[in-house]
Amino acid sequence: MKSDYVWKDSYQAAIFETDDVRKCLHAAKASIDTRLHEMQLGNGGTAAEREAIGDALSKLNLIRSELEKGRGPQRALVPTSPQQRTG
Repeated sequence: MKSDYVWKDSYQAAIFETDDVRKCLHAAKASIDTRLHEMQLGNGGTAAEREAIGDALSKLNLIRSELEKGRGPQRALVPTSPQQRTG
């Protein structure tokens, strides 16, 4: 299934990656940065997308932080609320 946002496929690849996490994190961040730049130029974007981007960047930063501490990315993504488990 194709995602709602052009950057979301690379983001999902990063959060589910188990082997080359750093490469996927970089690709996801680059994709989001590209979209943010497009939005700044007036090329679409909604409040919902901006919120989704903020959430995605928070999760990517959490994964990066866990990796820097020598922990696996899966620890950073354990859902803590029912909404996170389904959303």
